Amino acid sequence: MTHAEQQVLDWQGWIRQNIAYLRYEANLVMNAPQGLVIIGQRSQMNTDEIRRLNERNLNMRGRLQIITFDDLSLRFSQLIHNMEQVNAAAV
Repeated sequence: MTHAEQQVLDWQGWIRQNIAYLRYEANLVMNAPQGLVIIGQRSQMNTDEIRRLNERNLNMRGRLQIITFDDLSLRFSQLIHNMEQVNAAAV
């Protein structure tokens, strides 16, 4: 996890250092994007590990978020549900 986290932080640093290039030449990025690292399963974590993960995410202040595959699955399910609701409302 530490290696993946550092890779994301390195890329965010590169983006910040090269923001003028990205805005002018590539016309791609306005600000450094939020980073996302996906790890293991929350269901396999004990309460202390969950607490440390939550604290780590708070310390990153939105620059980087570490979530589990369980969290990703829940987000995906919520997205599908929201899309179905929008589709049903449009009909």
